[in-house]
Amino acid sequence: MIVKNFSTGRNSVSHAVNYLLSQDDWKGNDRDSKPEVLKGDPELTKQIGKDLCDRFSSKYLSGVISLAEGEKLTDQQKQELISSFEKTFMPGMEGRFNALYVAHGNNEIHYVVNKVDLETGKAFNPMPPGHEHMKDLFQKTENFKYGFEQVIPNPDIGITKYTHEEQKAIARNETFGNLKSKQAIDTELKSMVQQGLINNREELISFLKNDCGFTLSRIGQDYLSIKNPDGQNIRLKGGIYVEGNNKSYEDLAVEKAGNIERASQYSKTDYERDKRELTQICQARATYNLETYSRRNETSQIELSNNTSNRDNRYFADRLNDALLPEKSNSRFENRHNKQSEVFSSHQGATNKLNHQPRQKTLLHTNTGELSHDRIRNKLNETLGKSEQINGDFAKRSHELSKSSSELSEGSNDFKSNVGAITATCEKTIGDTRLFSSRSADIKKKLGELGMKSQQVGMSKFALMALDYKIAEMTGQLAQAEAHERAQAQRTSSYDFER
Repeated sequence: MIVKNFSTGRNSVSHAVNYLLSQDDWKGNDRDSKPEVLKGDPELTKQIGKDLCDRFSSKYLSGVISLAEGEKLTDQQKQELISSFEKTFMPGMEGRFNALYVAHGNNEIHYVVNKVDLETGKAFNPMPPGHEHMKDLFQKTENFKYGFEQVIPNPDIGITKYTHEEQKAIARNETFGNLKSKQAIDTELKSMVQQGLINNREELISFLKNDCGFTLSRIGQDYLSIKNPDGQNIRLKGGIYVEGNNKSYEDLAVEKAGNIERASQYSKTDYERDKRELTQICQARATYNLETYSRRNETSQIELSNNTSNRDNRYFADRLNDALLPEKSNSRFENRHNKQSEVFSSHQGATNKLNHQPRQKTLLHTNTGELSHDRIRNKLNETLGKSEQINGDFAKRSHELSKSSSELSEGSNDFKSNVGAITATCEKTIGDTRLFSSRSADIKKKLGELGMKSQQVGMSKFALMALDYKIAEMTGQLAQAEAHERAQAQRTSSYDFER
């Protein structure tokens, strides 16, 4: 088993998700088996990418956990492997990230992770620069755990890494960017290494600069980037371009052969040692993540209410139809004990705002897999739908009772025999009317209390968003209660006799 990241993430995450769920592979051929979602929500992953990650240059992390031929995992083991993957690369971020896992056959588990902390909106990178050692430890310990063979390093130190797009172009014999120039330079340099004309990385860099006249725009630990005045720079990565601490390519080849021997003899002692080291690294990463993405540090993404109270109140007023609300709070300590705001006096106004006016984008609550503003709107539609159904049911019952009353009036004897039942029904209706009238009054009182609470300063946008949801929910309940009340009143008025 090996973990491999793709050099993607700068384009729309929708393309990555659509590819994972496509019936065709990257060559355009039919897949051997239908893609299977193991964990996560494809639509939610795309929506988070659109709403929260568009402002980032790197929007998502994608890659694959690939099993060798003959290596099999049960469904339960796949879930355990995914859990270990998240605990290793997203420690301390439980409930604060979104990831999608899709199986392609029995040997590949593809993953897409939105690179954002869902609570603060900050950019979050599960595998930052320097993660290779952690990934290597994860592979070794998981392979030992499931009885898989260890990953054997390729003995050829000259293996150059190509991007996912370049690999596709090579397989299809297509032109892609600087691929032909890159391949030509790479082939020539490897030939010189094999002939002994270039013995180490330092000599390679010197040759490119002094003999070839190239300008190296960047020199990384595992790559060299050649400046291209006519287009995108040419990046040579892996193999002979990796930093070797001034070791010759011959020495590196011998060292790599030793690594192969050690990998083939991986023991329980090696496993326990690597597991301890991996645990320590994960604990350090968890501490870093908790400090970096804590509420105290989120001011770079979300301004605190002590300097945005006026704007935050307008944000609420726009939603709940109260143009005066922003003027009622202009400082940190004002308006804590103001009288009940008139913002909640018209639940119909709030309903119209929530259903018809475009709402400001907010961060996500992923417990239910819905955007918060969509969830509010769905809740209102649900409750208002129920109230309309109740109105219809009571109107139908009222019509039936009126018809029965007319029929009873035609025969006094029949009327007298049934007047007791009608009276009891009427009294029950009046009782129900009083009950729902009392309930609607309680709801209005509660809405008033929430109105006062929304004017308190020092509340984060997330707390205000929670209040927003509660207000919308209770607005729906009020509409439902008043629907009951109107229907009961209509039902009572349909009886035309002296009590």
